[in-house]
Amino acid sequence: MLRGILFGSLLFVAACGDDGPHSSICPPSMTSVCLAPACACPGAGCVDLNVDDNNCGACGVSCNPAQVCMGGACTCPSLTTECGAECADTATDANNCGACGNVCPSGCCMNGACSNLMDTQNCGECGKACPPSQLCVAGVCVCPAGLTDCGPCIDCGCVDLDIDPRNCGVCYTVCPAGQTCLNGQCA
Repeated sequence: MLRGILFGSLLFVAACGDDGPHSSICPPSMTSVCLAPACACPGAGCVDLNVDDNNCGACGVSCNPAQVCMGGACTCPSLTTECGAECADTATDANNCGACGNVCPSGCCMNGACSNLMDTQNCGECGKACPPSQLCVAGVCVCPAGLTDCGPCIDCGCVDLDIDPRNCGVCYTVCPAGQTCLNGQCA
């Protein structure tokens, strides 16, 4: 019985090398125990040297943590750029903004361009957008002159308290139906 199991196992191992063509980067001495396109790497078992991040192109060759193994070579994932030893998203990386090595003094990179943190999409901090009716002044979202910020209610934002019937005279003072707001008074 044991002889039959051992013989069957040997046939299986011998047959593994005949299951089809192996990857061109897998030396013939490493194909006898693995199914194509895997190679037998010491301590790792059967691995595909074309895509294994810890055995990329050859046994024991590891990619940097940010890289992936593609076609037997360590490379940066899609939507990133190789910048020295790292993979950078040049659309948002403040140390590689738009191109490798382009450092944003503000620390804010949006869509591949440095922000000075004074625009309505990056007001005071990266990614902090001002509400549609507000401006960014010295890194703070504010209403234009003559308007008042009535806060987070729907359609409030920056309003003119002299004429807004939903914020007449003060925020959230709503004029009765049929009345308008003139000089901050419902009439």
